[in-house]
Amino acid sequence: TLLILALVFFIQGILLILYEKEKVMKNVTPKKIGIFLGCIIVVIAVLAVVLKDLEVVQAFINNLNKDGGILNNIRFKVQRQAISQIFEYPWGGKQMVLDMQLTHNVWLDLANEAGIISFFAFVGYTLWTLYELLRFVMKKEIAIEVKLMMVGIYTAFFLYYTVESAIRASVHFMTPWMLINGLVHGYISDND
Repeated sequence: TLLILALVFFIQGILLILYEKEKVMKNVTPKKIGIFLGCIIVVIAVLAVVLKDLEVVQAFINNLNKDGGILNNIRFKVQRQAISQIFEYPWGGKQMVLDMQLTHNVWLDLANEAGIISFFAFVGYTLWTLYELLRFVMKKEIAIEVKLMMVGIYTAFFLYYTVESAIRASVHFMTPWMLINGLVHGYISDND
């Protein structure tokens, strides 16, 4: 969860720079970039030295390296198992042979429980919402802050959906996404 949060902040920062590139380019000089990067390196080095012996930091590092590292996490192994079995059990019914009960991926859990028709319908819905978000972001009359907020919200939702079963295990994460999709669609429909 901490890594996902850090990734969301990183993406938000990049998007902010991209959307505000004119302002950034006016105020940024090579000297300022060097000072900024130097400060970041110093802060990271100081934090690494000061915090390295804390029990919480050691536990976090050990968890990242456990079982061959983060990409060898059981969730990703189970997701690979589910992908290889999608067409073996096209009607769902929780028949896939997995190392865990859930794949911790909203799309793959839907394929396991409801079959490939529901899976492809939901993938289609997901792609449609991304298309709608792109249309929303391309609107010139929408403030940049609102665009960044919406891209950040969608990014957070999608990152969460790739590591959790939001439909079954935590449906309260699906309802706000669908509500926001409706609001985006309504805005685009009213302003076309």
